[in-house]
Amino acid sequence: MKSCGEDASRAAISLPSEPPPERGGSGTVTHHATARDHRLRKAADFQRVRNSGRGWTSPLLVLRVHPNGLDVTRTGFSVGRRVGGAVVRNKVKRRLREIVRQLPVKAGWDVVFIARPASAGAPFLQLGEAATDLLTRARLLTSAAESGARG
Repeated sequence: MKSCGEDASRAAISLPSEPPPERGGSGTVTHHATARDHRLRKAADFQRVRNSGRGWTSPLLVLRVHPNGLDVTRTGFSVGRRVGGAVVRNKVKRRLREIVRQLPVKAGWDVVFIARPASAGAPFLQLGEAATDLLTRARLLTSAAESGARG
């Protein structure tokens, strides 16, 4: 038997059926990492990138990439329990999402960042440098001219 408190708490945490409206007025283009269809979500997609993709490593992160045949780049983040507790893992994921959101990544790739335990204690800038270095080595960053033309 359910109590009133359970129903009220479930209602309080229900997810909206639609994404929030875009900010910035009409004609604003949202960056790829903020759109839902530009994230890797399915376990099969992560497995395909990990098993079939190419990889690059740094002390803080591992980067795995695989072409996806789409007009967008989909990004996923894997932060295991070795990195830390839930709060630490979520902090690392938030930081990585923001870093990738700001970078001009080429379209047509599935990209998975795997956080290493050292990423938990790394400052934001150091984590950003590691991600930028890996994407540069993978040749997935667009030139400054292309990124300026995008918007």
